[in-house]
Amino acid sequence: MLSVKLKSNWLELVKRLGIHSCHRFLVISCAIFLAGCNKPETVPPTAIESTITCVSPVWDFGTIDPVVTREVEHEFVISNNTSKPVRIAGIETSCGCTSVDSTDKVIAPHSSLGIKTVTKTAGQPGPFQKSATVTLATKPPSSLQLAIQGKLISTPALFSVPQDVDFGTVAGDERRSRTLTLGRFNGRELKIREPRLDWEGLSVEVVNNSATRATLTVHADGALIEPNQVEASLTVYEDGRQEPSLRVPVRIRGRRDMHGLKASLFVRRLAVGEEAMIALTDDSNVAQSIKSVEYSGSSALRVEFVAGAGSNGKLRVVRDDSWAAEGVVKGRLLIALRGTNDVVPVRLAAFLPKTKRGGSPPSQ
Repeated sequence: MLSVKLKSNWLELVKRLGIHSCHRFLVISCAIFLAGCNKPETVPPTAIESTITCVSPVWDFGTIDPVVTREVEHEFVISNNTSKPVRIAGIETSCGCTSVDSTDKVIAPHSSLGIKTVTKTAGQPGPFQKSATVTLATKPPSSLQLAIQGKLISTPALFSVPQDVDFGTVAGDERRSRTLTLGRFNGRELKIREPRLDWEGLSVEVVNNSATRATLTVHADGALIEPNQVEASLTVYEDGRQEPSLRVPVRIRGRRDMHGLKASLFVRRLAVGEEAMIALTDDSNVAQSIKSVEYSGSSALRVEFVAGAGSNGKLRVVRDDSWAAEGVVKGRLLIALRGTNDVVPVRLAAFLPKTKRGGSPPSQ
């Protein structure tokens, strides 16, 4: 509009001054050129609206004692300076020891979003740096690089990678294994004497023990894990030390169809010469479907399944006369049912009171 208005004003001036036609062209051309020079400059909107920023993309934790601090956390703040929402397409980390959590996946216009990082501190002493790449669903796609860094002090304490073992949910007919790597923070020699697991259905073996590293494998047998959350502990001992050098948390949850059977049985008191009758189920139909019961465990107990229409799925438990010690003994039942190939594991435990004869604790 400004250009057209200038053109009309110059034409009117030329007519009034009576300028020759050839000179008119020159004057009009100059007017058009001047009008173009006065036109305001426009900036492409993409140059302004492409600013997704992080004020502090690199965070330094300083010096860290990995024995005291098992993991470090930091929240990066991502700002959207545009007039449109920006979606986070994905976040990738440089290693498995760093995890990223962002509850929201869209950054609102002219707003900010927190991205939380958690990093395990197990590893060699000295400087470390971990990174995370945040991919944004912009056009064209763009990304932000985030990083955390610090320095682990040297210590002879042991570390485990990973720092804990999580089997998740394991079915009754399933077996799983997880591998751990042990070492010292200062990289010195390591000699594992005896790793232990304090829960039935979980076992551990030393696969390899080199000069500075040890590899352990933890096995889980779903048939022995109850259908609820189990919190166990893997205890590691070294040569020349009586106290444990490291404890590694182990989590697992059992999942199986009990087919109406009880998951565990307990005899509160079983004296010498006594017997207890225990119902394997409260459902008479399930009781009639029991085909066989196999017992394994402490030899202090003798176990017999009472079959027949009137038994209602009962188990006869008798204390062996040769055992006179006091304590809780444990065993396991494997129950086969008619009409299915499933074998259902059931825990059995009994308290044996002390007798006059005394004696040693029964074998488990």
